Amino acid sequence: MQGLLAGLASAVFYTFFLLLLRRSQMVADRLSPAAGMAVVSLTGVVFSAVCGLSADEIMLSTDFGTHLQLFVYGLLSQCLTWAIVSKALPLLTPSQVGLLFMVQPTLAFVWDVLLLGRETGGLGWTGVAVTLVAVAVGGLPGRTPERKTVEV
Repeated sequence: MQGLLAGLASAVFYTFFLLLLRRSQMVADRLSPAAGMAVVSLTGVVFSAVCGLSADEIMLSTDFGTHLQLFVYGLLSQCLTWAIVSKALPLLTPSQVGLLFMVQPTLAFVWDVLLLGRETGGLGWTGVAVTLVAVAVGGLPGRTPERKTVEV
């Protein structure tokens, strides 16, 4: 039950984060994508450190290979994705953003099965299919409202 509640809380906070990020990219005096990424990253580091210290669960590694993997992951997966998302968010409606972000965990599940050998059954594949069908149906013309320009 605790895991379910943590997952729901994560979804709520992530939704608010994306909506705020989209809104921040639509104002005239917005931060550059690099500056926005820096603010979010530093905030995440501070929040993670506080949570880790309060739970007494900080793990530090001195292994160069681990640091190199994290650096490459951060550079390719996080920085590149952040730049693309930051540029695209103001061009999409919130419902389109929601639909697109439903694809990410679905594809992560598929890659986990295909590349890492995760065992899954019919229920897992049914979830993948239902999610992808929902994204496809939600993305049909006339299903998402037109984007409105916000004056600030």
